[in-house]
Amino acid sequence: MREADAIYGGEMSAHHYFRDFSYCDSGMIPWLLVTQIMSDTGKTLSELVGERMRLYPASGEINRRVPDAQATLAAVSARYAGRRVAWTTRTGSASSSRTGASICARPTPSR
Repeated sequence: MREADAIYGGEMSAHHYFRDFSYCDSGMIPWLLVTQIMSDTGKTLSELVGERMRLYPASGEINRRVPDAQATLAAVSARYAGRRVAWTTRTGSASSSRTGASICARPTPSR
């Protein structure tokens, strides 16, 4: 965000970062903005959320257990090799500027 001087950054996990709030995570600012929009438009929260979900569908987070995480990461990397996809091996994430799709594949500690 700092590098691009972005005013906002967010994650599907409900983390919201604002430049004017020292790039810190805040859940209060989005809710204040949402209540302002609700007041200005007269729409309910479910109406506002429904509109966004229709316009910007998301699968949410999908977790899978695999027998060999490193082999799975190698297979995913090979699958997208040579395509117009940016793949980062450090984080195990990929995104496509053409489709807007993204993948985050990374090993996590066993639970």
